[in-house]
Amino acid sequence: MTKEEDGVCGMTAAQEIAVRAIDPCATSSQIVAAFREEGDATIDPDDGQAAMRERVEAVRKGGFDDAEATLVGQAAALNAIFAHMARRGHAHLDQPGKAGERYLRLALRAQTQCRATLNALAGLSEHRPEDTEASRQINVIERRIIYPPARPGEPEIVRHY
Repeated sequence: MTKEEDGVCGMTAAQEIAVRAIDPCATSSQIVAAFREEGDATIDPDDGQAAMRERVEAVRKGGFDDAEATLVGQAAALNAIFAHMARRGHAHLDQPGKAGERYLRLALRAQTQCRATLNALAGLSEHRPEDTEASRQINVIERRIIYPPARPGEPEIVRHY
């Protein structure tokens, strides 16, 4: 076997490692696997990458359900962190040192991130077409895609390809 036959699709092992190192699906699935704690269960890197690719394809086809669920979950978690840190900060305000101030700063950071997450959720919902196939007209002869207005009174969007 030659060096090139060792890897996938004619790549050397080093090339395959380099491709995985910059592949967003591979890197994100590796991070999920690293932070997932559930006994001895581990995530196979190839299975994790395949699952991530399925999610990416769903979003590309207009399926934002997982993204919306993620943002709602993150907002709820950030709000819980905000409340917990605010309570801890309040409990430490009268004590010597800067613990109270630090807890309150962490609370405000969590609150800011929660607001940003909710804004992202609102933006995702705003730009989500009701029916991705029916909401666009494809004009093949003139090589353009026509998207109807998102709101009444707005112009339609025409993209040439």
